[in-house]
Parts: sequence; structure tokens; C-alpha cells
Amino acid sequence: MEKENKQRKDGIGSDKGNGGGALFNYPLLKDDTAGNSSCFDVLETGIAYLNSDGFCSYVNESAKVFINNLISEEHSGYLVKEGNIEGFNLQEYISPQDKVSLQDHLQRCSVTDDNVITNINIRSAKGNTYRIQMTSIPSCKCSGENSYLTVLQDLSNYQGLKDVFSRLEELNLVGKIAGSVAHEVRNPLTVVRGHLQLLSWDETLKKHYEQFETMIMEIDSAVEILTELLYMSRPSKPKMERQNINDILNKLYQLLNAEALVNLHEIVYELEEVPDVMLDKKRFRQVVLNLVNNGFQAMENHSQLIIRTYSKDGKVFFSIKDHGKGIPQEIMKKLGTPFLTTKPNGTGLGLVACYNIVNEHKAKMEVDTGPQGTTFTMIFDEVM
Repeated sequence: MEKENKQRKDGIGSDKGNGGGALFNYPLLKDDTAGNSSCFDVLETGIAYLNSDGFCSYVNESAKVFINNLISEEHSGYLVKEGNIEGFNLQEYISPQDKVSLQDHLQRCSVTDDNVITNINIRSAKGNTYRIQMTSIPSCKCSGENSYLTVLQDLSNYQGLKDVFSRLEELNLVGKIAGSVAHEVRNPLTVVRGHLQLLSWDETLKKHYEQFETMIMEIDSAVEILTELLYMSRPSKPKMERQNINDILNKLYQLLNAEALVNLHEIVYELEEVPDVMLDKKRFRQVVLNLVNNGFQAMENHSQLIIRTYSKDGKVFFSIKDHGKGIPQEIMKKLGTPFLTTKPNGTGLGLVACYNIVNEHKAKMEVDTGPQGTTFTMIFDEVM
């Protein structure tokens, strides 16, 4: 009695209008066949009445949409147009290893009034697998039938997010380790550089001066790389300064050309005179290197990559055009999504970093792709 009063207090199982019978009046739920809408049809969650044999005696509109993805076009059209779902047996679409789980789920529903929750894999007619969570409420039965109100929830997206967060945790750990290693290696290199500097001043070692200078330059280069690694492993706010994009590209000229040579490509520069913009120089360099590297990997050997700058209507444009085969439409729709990659050994994080940096600069990224290649364009506001 106490349980019944609690249910009525919560607004579940009120006997108003149904003569104090079942918690939910079965004919009311079945009136979908008469052209009326069930109160469950406004819910985005899939709702079904599941009987002891695995058949669905009722599904709401959201559940119908899900069922349409499972069975043939002909049958799904019949379900939607006629509202008749009595021919749908959930057991026919469950993975073999989960059939026992469903039978156990239904058996528990028959002996308890507590909620019964089970996760199962369902296979569609096209061979796709969905991870589904079924939450049955045995206390909510159809009048005159052993059918249990069941909430169907697709867990496929949740599993995908779980995998993404797992990889992010791994990358976060790698970043911390890399930062620690960079810090530990940079300090002794600084000491070595200091001693080389002292030796270069020794008059008795004057004949080795050029070798000392070369070693000092190489150590400076290594320290700079380690500093960049340390900087990337400890994210901070961008340091916005007035910069000219052409100046930054000119300083990257030798590095970019060396990369092009290694990758058997050529870089063509079309740099027009442009106004200054506000940006973080180090972060912008990261965007340039990422986009250039992506362009090289998208092209066949001995192709041209075009780097262009120009200004128009108070905006400064920086673009990189490759001559690859273009980006597939299904990838274009998800561009900038973490771990989205077409490369065998890619992480799918390069473009994500680029988009994040663009957003930090309150700039804009445009992508134009086709069979003749792809162009990435960053658009900045010029500084007056």
C-alpha cells in the first residue's frame, strides 16, 4: 500500500481515468493504430512494451525510428505507416552471445517489481552493431498481458565518447611525461652549452673555434625544440602580439623547403604585402607546420604546395593549397573532430589543434576541396 501511495504521489500509475486498473492503460497506448498520438510519442527516448517472449506489443515514435534502422525497408515502412509492431521480435536481432542475457532479463522481470537493467548488442539488417541498454519496469504492465514497460537507449555514442576520453587521458599522460623529459634534458644541455662557450674563449683552443660555434648552434636548436615541447605540454593562454604573417613565413622558409625536399615536393610562395595582425607567433607556426605537413601527405610525389597571403576589405588571408585528390564529403562534415584521420598512423589531432588555435585568435578557417586539391584559408582582422 505504501508503495502504491508513493507511485501515485510521483504521478506514476494514477488511476484517474482508467478505473483504478493497470498503471498504464494498454488500450490508451495502442490507440496509435486509430490515428491518435500516445503521450509517449513526444519523448525522444525509445519506449516499448516487451512481453515474456521478446515481442514488442507497443513502441513509441522514437523506438520506431530505431527499429527502422534494424529491419528491411519494406517491413519498416509497414511498421511506420500502419502502426503495427506486433511482428517485431527483439530476439531476432540480438547477437547470439546476448540471447541468454535477454532471456535472463525477461525472467527477472517476471519475478520482481524492481527495475531490471541489461546491456545487449543488436545487429541491424545491414550488419551494423548497436549497444543498447534496456531498462524494464515490471511494475508497469499492460493490462491483461505480461508486457513490461521498457526504455531503450542506444549506448553506441556513449561508447564512442568513452573511447575518445580514454585516448585523451593517454595523450594527457604522454604530454606530462614529454614535458618532464624535456625539462630534465634541457637543463644539462644548458650546462654543456655554457662550458662550450667558455672553451671557445680559450686562446689555446682558437683553432677549434668554428667547431665550438657549430656545437653551440646545434645545442641551441635542440634546446629550442625541447622548449617548444615543454610549452606544448603545459597549455597556456596565447600571447597575442602585433605580427606580420609574411615575416613569420620568411623565417620558416628554410625549414619548410627542407621538409618539401625530404617529401619530394616543391613549395611555391605567393606572398603579397599584407597589414599586421594580432596573433601568437608560436601558435601560428604550429598551424603552418601542421597544414603544410597535411598537404605533403595528401599529394603524389613531385607536386606543388602553394602558400599564399593577401589582404582584402580589412581582412588578412593566409592559405595553403595542395594538389591532392581532395577530402571526401563524409570526412568534410566531421573536419576538426578529435581522432578523425585517414592516415594509417595518424592521431587525428593536427587539425583539431589548428581549429583550436584559430578560435583562440578569433579568426576564421575556410576549407575548399575538390578533385584538384584542397585549400585551407585562415582569415584574420587586420590591425589598424
